[in-house]
Amino acid sequence: MNKNKVIDEFKGEFRYLSNFFIIPVYYKKNHYKSAEHAFQARKAIREVDREYIANAKIPATSKVRGRSVMCKKDWDKIKIKEMAGIVYCKFFQNKELKKKLCNTKDAKLIEGNTWNDDFWGMIKNEKGKWEGNNYLGKILMAIRKNLCEGKN
Repeated sequence: MNKNKVIDEFKGEFRYLSNFFIIPVYYKKNHYKSAEHAFQARKAIREVDREYIANAKIPATSKVRGRSVMCKKDWDKIKIKEMAGIVYCKFFQNKELKKKLCNTKDAKLIEGNTWNDDFWGMIKNEKGKWEGNNYLGKILMAIRKNLCEGKN
């Protein structure tokens, strides 16, 4: 891939970059069906809510369930760190996904979306330019640098 390569959708061959990709993740002494399950469960205060989220059949259901629980008071302060830890575990624990991530080389990773999430991802403005924080894309690129340069 060349330096100007951009991956701006986590679909098709790049679906594995999405937190909705179903692959087991072990994070902070718990097993989850996907990174999304882990992230949504981590925000819950009550154990019963964490289990309810973790037991969702699919990631989309875990996200819906995660919206209905009481969150940790400091969630807005720690959610980026939690996401980074979960996504790191996803790729560190799954060697095939790590290889795929490394194969993106230096491509810019953008969690482009149409559901108006400009915090974790980016959305196109009226001029067709990407806008947003892209925290998930930034996390993925940082993890790629860490895992693929032999540091872990």
